[in-house]
Amino acid sequence: MRWVLVPSKQNGKNKLVKTSIKLQVTLIAIVAIALSALVHWPYFLQSFPLGDGGMFAQMIDDVRANGLRIPAFTSYNQLDIPFVYPPLPFLLGAAVSQLFSLGAEDVLRLLPALFALLSVLAMVGLAKRFFSAPWPIIVASMPFIFASPDWLWMGGGLSRSLGLLFALLCCSAVHSLFTCRDLNSWPWVALWAALAALSHPEAPYFLFITIGVFAICGGARQLLAERLWSAALVLLTTSLAISPWLLPSLRAHGFEPWRQAAQTGVLANPYYLFWALGYFKFLGPLWLSLLGAVGLLVALRERQWALGVWFIVVAIFVTRSVPTMMMVPGSILAGLALERLILPLLNTKQTARLAALILVILCLSATKQAFTQNAKLTFRYFDGSSGPSLLLAPTWRSEFAYINRNYPSHTGVWAWSSWDGDTLWFSDWVNEWLPRLAGTRGLASAQGWEWKDADRWKAAGLTYRRLLEKRPRCSDIHLLRKAQPKTSLILVPPPKHLQALRSIRVLRHCGYRVRQVR
Repeated sequence: MRWVLVPSKQNGKNKLVKTSIKLQVTLIAIVAIALSALVHWPYFLQSFPLGDGGMFAQMIDDVRANGLRIPAFTSYNQLDIPFVYPPLPFLLGAAVSQLFSLGAEDVLRLLPALFALLSVLAMVGLAKRFFSAPWPIIVASMPFIFASPDWLWMGGGLSRSLGLLFALLCCSAVHSLFTCRDLNSWPWVALWAALAALSHPEAPYFLFITIGVFAICGGARQLLAERLWSAALVLLTTSLAISPWLLPSLRAHGFEPWRQAAQTGVLANPYYLFWALGYFKFLGPLWLSLLGAVGLLVALRERQWALGVWFIVVAIFVTRSVPTMMMVPGSILAGLALERLILPLLNTKQTARLAALILVILCLSATKQAFTQNAKLTFRYFDGSSGPSLLLAPTWRSEFAYINRNYPSHTGVWAWSSWDGDTLWFSDWVNEWLPRLAGTRGLASAQGWEWKDADRWKAAGLTYRRLLEKRPRCSDIHLLRKAQPKTSLILVPPPKHLQALRSIRVLRHCGYRVRQVR
C-alpha cells in the first residue's frame, strides 16, 4: 500500500488517502500483456503452427472423432501409441475445434499463444504475492515478457503453456497457504495442482517440489507440523481430483508407458544450476539474469530459505522443462534483489526518476531486441544459440501433400530436413509433421515413442545425430526401419555442397529411393 497527501475540500486540511496496490498491479498486468503481445506479434501473423505439434494435431482429431472422449490409443504415425498424455489440452483443443469449426492446426496456432499470454498475467499475480511495491513486480514479470521460451508459443505449447499457467496459479496459492498461513487457500492449491497435472506431465513434478520446499522452509519452525499436514491434505485432494483420468488410464495400459517415458527423461543434474549461474542466461537479458543471481545470494543471506532452496532444487531436479521452470523462482529472486539492494538507494526524487528512466530504457531495448529476434522466426535453444526456422517451410508442406495423394499410407518416409546441421532431432519439426500431413509412417518421427519404446526413442536420437554429422551408414537407417514397412522413401532438400551429394549417393547405395524436395 502507498499513502499520498491530497487537499481536502471539506476542511481545507490534507487528508490521507490510501491508494490501492490493486490499481498499480492492474496497470502492470495490462502493460505486461500488451508488451508480450507486441514482442511476439510476428508469431500471430503465421497461418501454420510454429515448430512442433504434429502429434498433438492428430491427438486432437482423435479426441474429436471419439466424441470428445479420450481414446485408448492415438493414430499418430500408425503406431498405436498409448494415449496416456494428460488429457486436458486435447479435450480443450477438440472442444474449441468443434465449437468454432476450426482445424486442429488452427487450434495449435491460437490456443498456445493465448495460454502463453495468460501465463504472463499469472506471473504478475505471483510476483504480487511476494512484493508490495510496483517496481519489483515489474522486474519479476519481465523475463516472461521478453524471454518467454519458444516452446510455449509453438504447437506443442498447447500442453506446455497450459501447464505453466496452472503451475503459476498454484504457486500463488502455495505462497498464501504456507507463507501467509491462509488455511482457506488449500482448496485452491489442490485445484490448480490438479489442473496442472492434467495439462502437462512435468508440471506435477515441479509443483511437488514447490509444495515440499514451502512446507518445510516457508515459515517458522514451530509451525512445521501444521504446514506438513496442509501439504499432505493438498496432495491427497489433488490425487483424488485426477483419479477419474489416471485410474482408467492405468487400468488400460498399466505402468509400462510411464516406465518407458521415465527412461527418456534427464536425471537430476547440478549442471543446470551451474549453467544458469555461470552463463547468466536463465532469465533472458543479461542484466535480469544478474539480478536473479544476486537475488539468490540475498535470499540465502537473509535466510529466506524457501526462495533460495526453491530455485536450487528446481534447477537440479526438474528434468526436461528445467529452463522454463527455473524462470519462476529466478524471476522472484530478481525482484528481491531490486527490492533489497537498489530501491533503498533511491531516497530522493531525482534518483527515483533516474532509476525509472533507466528501467524504461531497458524495457524499450528489450522490446526491440525481442521483437527483432522473434521476427526472424528462428528457434532459440536454451543456451541462446539459433536453430532451425520455427515455421515449417511451404515446400515441405507441398511435398507432404504430394505424398499424401500419390503414395499408399503404409509407405515409410524419412525426411532429411537440413544440410546445415542446425537441427537436433527433438527440434525437427519436418519429421514430426510428416505423419500428420503426408498420411504415411515417419521413419525418423521420434514423437510418441517415449510412451511405447524408450530404446527406440533413444536410438532415433543417436541415429539422427550421426546423420546430421553427415556420416550416414546403412546400418543407421536400417535401425530406423526396424519394425517399419519395407517400402521406404527418403526426402532430401536440394544439396548445398559435395558432402551432401556424397550422402545422397550413400543413401541410394543402401537401396533407398531418394526424392529431392523442390
